[in-house]
Amino acid sequence: MVKIIYGIPLQWIIIPGYLLAIILIWFNDRNLLAVAFDAGGVATGPMAVTFLMAISVGIAATIEGRDPIIDGFGMIALIALAPILTILILGIIIRLKLRKKEEKKMPELKLIISIVRKGWGDTVLNASCEAGAEGGTVTYGRGIGVHETQKILGIAIEPEKEIVLSITYSDNTEAVLNEIIKAAELDKPGNGLAFVVPVEKVVGVVHRATEEPKSSPNAVFEEKP
Repeated sequence: MVKIIYGIPLQWIIIPGYLLAIILIWFNDRNLLAVAFDAGGVATGPMAVTFLMAISVGIAATIEGRDPIIDGFGMIALIALAPILTILILGIIIRLKLRKKEEKKMPELKLIISIVRKGWGDTVLNASCEAGAEGGTVTYGRGIGVHETQKILGIAIEPEKEIVLSITYSDNTEAVLNEIIKAAELDKPGNGLAFVVPVEKVVGVVHRATEEPKSSPNAVFEEKP
C-alpha cells in the first residue's frame, strides 16, 4: 500500500527485496529455503489475490494522480516477497540463538602444557587429575635451559624432557596449574615450566555438555515446576 500511496516505482522495491533474499540464502539452513519460497507461493493464493488486488486497485483509483493499472501492477510480486523475507530473517534469528545456546552449553577450555624432567611426567599427570583434570597426554622431547647446562668431557648434553598436555575447563585451570607447580617443583630453577594456552575448539569432549546438573542440598525444599 505504501507503494501506491507514495507512488514508489516497483523496481525500487522488488529488485532490492529479491537481492536481499539472495543474500539471506547464504546465511540460512538449506532445509529452510524451500519453506521460505513455498511460503511466497502460498501467500499468493486465490483468496489473497482476489482481495488484495481489489483493495490495491480501489486505493489507486481514489488517490488523485494514481493510475490503477500502473500503480497496481506488481502487487502480487510484493505479496510473494514478504513471506520469503520474513521466514529467511526468522531462520537467521533461530540459527543465532541455537549457536549461542551451543556456546553456553560447552564451557571454555584451556590447554596446560607442562615441560618437566624425564620421569616426572606421570607425577604431573597424576597431580593434574587429582586437581580436577580429566586426563592428559605425555610425550617426549629434548631441550636445554640456562640452568640445565651439563657437559661430559667437554661435550654438551641435551637433557630429555617429558611434555604433559592437559585440557581443563577454564573454571578449574588455576587449581590444576597450581597442583602441577607443587608436584613438579616448577618454582625451582631447572625443574621445567608450564603455561596455559586458550583452546578455540575441541571435538570429542561431550560428557560435560550432556550431563545433568547436580541437585543442590536444599533441592527437597525447592518447588518443582
